[in-house]
Amino acid sequence: MYEGLLPGGIIAAVALAMLYKAFDTLKKARTIEDVPTSKIRSAHQGYVELTGITRAHGDITLKAPLTGTGCIWYEYKIERYQGGKSSHWITVEKNASDRFFLLFDGSAECVVDPRRSEVLTSHKKQWNGYLRHPGKLQETSLLGRLRRQRYRYTERRIHSDQPLYAIGRFHTLHASSKQKQEADYASKLLNSWKQDYEKLLARFDEDDNGQVDLQEWQRARHEAASQARQHVAENYDDGDLHTMSKPANGQAYILSTSDPEEIATRYRRSTMTLLAASLVLGGFALLFVLNKI
Repeated sequence: MYEGLLPGGIIAAVALAMLYKAFDTLKKARTIEDVPTSKIRSAHQGYVELTGITRAHGDITLKAPLTGTGCIWYEYKIERYQGGKSSHWITVEKNASDRFFLLFDGSAECVVDPRRSEVLTSHKKQWNGYLRHPGKLQETSLLGRLRRQRYRYTERRIHSDQPLYAIGRFHTLHASSKQKQEADYASKLLNSWKQDYEKLLARFDEDDNGQVDLQEWQRARHEAASQARQHVAENYDDGDLHTMSKPANGQAYILSTSDPEEIATRYRRSTMTLLAASLVLGGFALLFVLNKI
């Protein structure tokens, strides 16, 4: 009897999973609608919504692995078709870039950490082939066709100079004081001088005894402090570093190239679809159990 009820339990479990997913997507839609958009320069610390234009972080740009297209973020998946009675696609390889990129909204820049984010992008390509990795020989791969190996490739990207919506944990790292930057630079100088002890002796060993005594080391410290003051005076960094990353409390972390209203609408449609599917499967599960009792 209980073995006969097992399929009904599986259907019920799937229905509950869909119901949970429906409430999750509804929560995301309401969050997007309720959280106001902030400016990077004046945003409070915590859960924040930002909009702006993407930029590469540094001079290095990425290349998407499957198409070779330049971008600032990518995600790809390679699937192999498994034939037979229960034919289906099996994921054989997938990955996503973890390089940070920038979001600029006219007031300041924010460093975006794409790791563990839900990315919604309009740049998506999906196609089929006969090689594990697509390339120039893709369409002439007779070996793959003879083996009946079919692959499906999916690639998603975010490009530079593209509109971006972001909602997640906003945190600002404030610039250290002049005194702190001077002390840090002086410490680096002293450490670098220690690496070449012969040069250190030639520069500060005034009594030629083959070692830097306490008084001579004090002069070296004064020299390093003087150079540090001059360096910081010319290169003082008083800018704050703004960052966006995954919240620690389980709140949604979403990066999207679409308008927030469009995203919220998409989540609400998904909610209705999942609710309907959950109700249908729940009904099937109930009928199955009643028929088995």
